[in-house]
Amino acid sequence: MKITNNLALAAFTVVALAFTSLIDARPILNLNNNMRLVLQYQDQQFTGRSVLNLRRKLRQQFPGIRLRNLTVQRVRLLAKSRRGQGTAKLIIGGFESRNKTIDGNRRGFFNSSRSTFDSVRFRLPNSFMPSGRPWRIKLRGNIIVRRVVMQLKTSFTAGPSPFVIFQSAGVAAFSKFRETRVVFPVNQSNVGMLQLIGVKRPVYVNRAIAVLRNGRRVPLVEFEGRIDRREVRSFRFRFNRRNIQVKRVIIVGSSIRLIGSRGRLNLMVGTIP
Repeated sequence: MKITNNLALAAFTVVALAFTSLIDARPILNLNNNMRLVLQYQDQQFTGRSVLNLRRKLRQQFPGIRLRNLTVQRVRLLAKSRRGQGTAKLIIGGFESRNKTIDGNRRGFFNSSRSTFDSVRFRLPNSFMPSGRPWRIKLRGNIIVRRVVMQLKTSFTAGPSPFVIFQSAGVAAFSKFRETRVVFPVNQSNVGMLQLIGVKRPVYVNRAIAVLRNGRRVPLVEFEGRIDRREVRSFRFRFNRRNIQVKRVIIVGSSIRLIGSRGRLNLMVGTIP
């Protein structure tokens, strides 16, 4: 059902709440060139022998990142295994950790509560300076992975970072029975990229617009269409100027499936440091 008047638009306007503490998707770069990057796997299930390709995931989630300038210091895997006997092994360049057990049980395997997940930590020796491939976590067992948190150190000493730093502008649910207009308050400067990530059920996006602080409205055609769970859509600003100031992003769409929970979308805002 489409909204045809301003009153109806106002009635179904949803201001997206910034659930960044729940999503935990904000990479942090501090003055000591230490960086914390969170790779979201959103409770993806792996069976048998599986591999998490961390380099590929970093490039997917943080487009433009230059991995050759980064040194891995610590890695934390948030996951659980069905019988409490799953294992994980970290491989970074020439470093290979021992197999670490991933805790869990059948009763809580499909429970989404944070308390049902095990935190598996890997620490690389201070003297180890990985520079080459691979960057992987080898899994064995029936395992659900929520996220991987990587603590890295960058070798940049001057000048701007050559990639964008993402943070969540919010997660919003879309109605199953009518078109919903969602307003994500962004209010960020130096925006280089926007990403829309599917959460849980699929959502069909009819229109997407970025409203800049100067009043200009930029159509985000890359966001239109069906967005499934864990699917990532990206829009890169290509204006001939550096300081792109985004005031808000408007998404108009609806959940596709009528049975089950509503579809949700997470808007990520990438700023240029």
